[in-house]
Amino acid sequence: MAPKPPPLLAAKFPHRLHSLRTFINARVKWVPDPFLDDAVSKEKNLKQILSFKNQLVHSPSKSLPLSSLSLLKPHLDLPTTTALKFFQKYPSFFTLFQPCPSLPLHVKLTPQALTLHKEESAIHGLPAQRDDAVRRLAKLLMLTNAGKLPFYVINRFKFDLGLPYNY
Repeated sequence: MAPKPPPLLAAKFPHRLHSLRTFINARVKWVPDPFLDDAVSKEKNLKQILSFKNQLVHSPSKSLPLSSLSLLKPHLDLPTTTALKFFQKYPSFFTLFQPCPSLPLHVKLTPQALTLHKEESAIHGLPAQRDDAVRRLAKLLMLTNAGKLPFYVINRFKFDLGLPYNY
């Protein structure tokens, strides 16, 4: 029989009386899933597209010079390709234009992309969507010991939690 801890120690540190779980170093065999791999490859740039979309929508002119968006590449975790190639890769979402011959190329959203943005904004405004986002955030907070997280952690997972751009 294990010796009992002194009463003072038990009152100060009750969490030390519980057994702790340890990490088990197990190897899991990687099994490729062609359907999941195909979906991930099609949507791997979705976060970057949505980030650029939010930058464009919240600009006063609803368009931005290509040079200013090139500066945002490191903050949006874009691949090493140029911003011009990135926008040309998604012609159904972004339109390149030159407002006048003396100005640089600008980027704006296509009408279809603006329609999708309006639908997305309407969905984020629904009470059911807000309740769902609150539930997901509460589950994330329950995973922590203290029941709180630094803001930058929540901000990093805002896309995965389904939070709106300006949550």
